Amino acid sequence: MDEYDDDDATELDKIISYDFIKISMNYTVPISQTYQIRTKDMDLFSSIISKSNLDKRPHELPNTNFKINNVLPQTDIENEAPRLGFVGANTSNIPDPTLPPTEMMTRFLHPNWYALPTTVWLKYGNYNSWAPSFNENGTVVDSTTRGLIWLERIGYMDLYEKNEKKVKQEELLNTNEEGINRKQNDENNKNVDGKGNGVQDDGG
Repeated sequence: MDEYDDDDATELDKIISYDFIKISMNYTVPISQTYQIRTKDMDLFSSIISKSNLDKRPHELPNTNFKINNVLPQTDIENEAPRLGFVGANTSNIPDPTLPPTEMMTRFLHPNWYALPTTVWLKYGNYNSWAPSFNENGTVVDSTTRGLIWLERIGYMDLYEKNEKKVKQEELLNTNEEGINRKQNDENNKNVDGKGNGVQDDGG
């Protein structure tokens, strides 16, 4: 590169030269801090202490056995220093996903998994007229309850209850009408009796 005087330098060259000198004179290597504790076997170091640049307070030590070290940025990431995590393992409650799940109840069977005995319909061919039509020996639910459950499932019981309610309402209306008619008949009979007594008094 050819040498040239400052007078020949452009404005951009002057700015670059000034910035280079400024950086060269004021450049400092960033320093981080870590905790250190000395054990029987080796020295243990924590990870870098994270702290805001605006926080000017000194770091507080966990206890008197710790001390703070200034460290330079690590360039070789393959060889890491021993850390506290090797001694105090993580005590998280999350299970290791590589381990198979623990079976708590290996012989547990839910009641819904059992096949319960139910009513068996019998076929006797020509003897159906006098032979039993079903067998309920050892069944948990009899045929009557089973039929009611099935009728409730298909909605027949709802229709039956509505019909029964309708019949009761009609019977109540008929009873009320009969009571009203009976009351009217009684009043009519009283009126007729009163008129008859009045006619007899006039004739006398």
